[in-house]
Amino acid sequence: MDKFTIENVEFPPMPIFCKFNPKDRLEALRDRGCLYLKNINYYIEEEKKTLIKGKGDIDEAVMFKSSKVKIFLPDTDIQIGEAKSGVAVNQLVLRQPVYCMTYKHITENIVAFDYPTFEASVSFDDRLKEFGEYVLIINDVGEFLKRIKETLNKLGISFYHGVVKYRNTDHLYFDNNQVEMNTAFNKNPFFDYQSEFRILLNTEVEDHYTFEIGSIKDISVLME
Repeated sequence: MDKFTIENVEFPPMPIFCKFNPKDRLEALRDRGCLYLKNINYYIEEEKKTLIKGKGDIDEAVMFKSSKVKIFLPDTDIQIGEAKSGVAVNQLVLRQPVYCMTYKHITENIVAFDYPTFEASVSFDDRLKEFGEYVLIINDVGEFLKRIKETLNKLGISFYHGVVKYRNTDHLYFDNNQVEMNTAFNKNPFFDYQSEFRILLNTEVEDHYTFEIGSIKDISVLME
C-alpha cells in the first residue's frame, strides 16, 4: 500500500512496530534502547519443549519438505538421483539472532477524522499475549531502524530486515523459472496473526545477543 485516501486527503500507510514482552524488558527497550535477540534455533527448541506452536516454531529455517525429490542434470531430462521424504534445513541461519515485532498500519482503521488530525483503532490478536502482557508501540519506524543500523554499523554487524511472508513452507516455489526456497522471512499461514517484522543479524550466537541503541522514549509509548 502506497497511500490511503480519507475524505479526499491522502495519507501514507503510517507503519508502527509493536513489541509484546514482559514489562521490565520493554522498559529496558524504551529507556536504553536495549534489544534482546534469541537465535533462530531457540524458536525451534521452544516448540519441541512446549509442544505448542506460537511462540515456538519447529519449522523455522526449513527451506522445504519433500515426500520425494528427483534430481536432473541442468537443462536436461536426465535423472541422476532421487531422494525420499525429508526436510531441508538452512543450517546457516540457526545460530543467527533475530528480533521480532508486530507490524501494523495505523491508517487501516480510521474511527474519527478532523483534518489534519484523525483517530485510529489498532487491534491485536489475543495470542500475542503469549509473548508478554505489555506492548511497546514504536511510532517512528524509520527512525527506529536508522538507530539500529547506526549501532550495528559501529559493531561491524550487517543485518537483514523485512515483513514476514506467510505461505505453506512445506512447498517449493518458483519465480521466473527459478526455485525459490523458504527463508527466515517465510512462515506458515498459522502465524499470520503475528503480522511479523523481523531483523536478522548476520552473526552467530550460542543463545542470544543484546545491544543498545539509546533511549527511544521520544518515539515510543508503553501500554498494558
